[in-house]
Amino acid sequence: MSFEKLEDKKRMLNNWKNSALAKQAMTNGQEQEPILSKIKDQKEAVEQAEILLNKEAQRFISAHYLKVNTNALSPYMARELVDKTIHNEQLFDLKETEQILLKSQQQELSHNLSLLLKDPYISVRVMKEKLNKQEAILKTFCAKHDIKLENKESVARQSDEVKKAFQGIIQPLARYKMAIKAVHYYHETTIKEHLPMIDSKQLNELQKEQLCNAILYFGDQLEEKVVIDF
Repeated sequence: MSFEKLEDKKRMLNNWKNSALAKQAMTNGQEQEPILSKIKDQKEAVEQAEILLNKEAQRFISAHYLKVNTNALSPYMARELVDKTIHNEQLFDLKETEQILLKSQQQELSHNLSLLLKDPYISVRVMKEKLNKQEAILKTFCAKHDIKLENKESVARQSDEVKKAFQGIIQPLARYKMAIKAVHYYHETTIKEHLPMIDSKQLNELQKEQLCNAILYFGDQLEEKVVIDF
């Protein structure tokens, strides 16, 4: 299964799950339990496939691009380099590789935001998971090279290679934070547009997400009393 097919499968399962949850919450019934169980099994299978593909991409780069620091690559960047190598049917030189990685780094935010736009059931949790993983990568990298984030000199004294790898880790953090802000904005504007009587400031993150899912599922049939009960 390709990365693109995995993304489509995850989006389909997420839509299916949120539709089932919204219907279950509004009907107070258990009819959706078998469906939710099936969705859970399929989601776990997709997640395992994604883990394997990410590992294969890392192995490929480690074997064929010896000068690339795989720890500084996000799964998206690794995938782009592998995909372009396979499509090109030959390895790139160092300069070409750096250009591909830089371009993929710049495109990653647009990629993530496009996934959000394609997926009507948007979850902040997904973006926060990506952010937490990248922060863990940064923590490990800083410990290895004795870098203190509050001390610019600890970065300045590093080699050009380490500085470049450091920037490659830092930049995705800003993009993930921007994506999280975009999702928050989506939730706020969706609730304000469809249910102006609801004060979104009184809702926590999960409640906003669930309410937006209900709006998408029920549309104009969603009544104020039902929303309050929900």
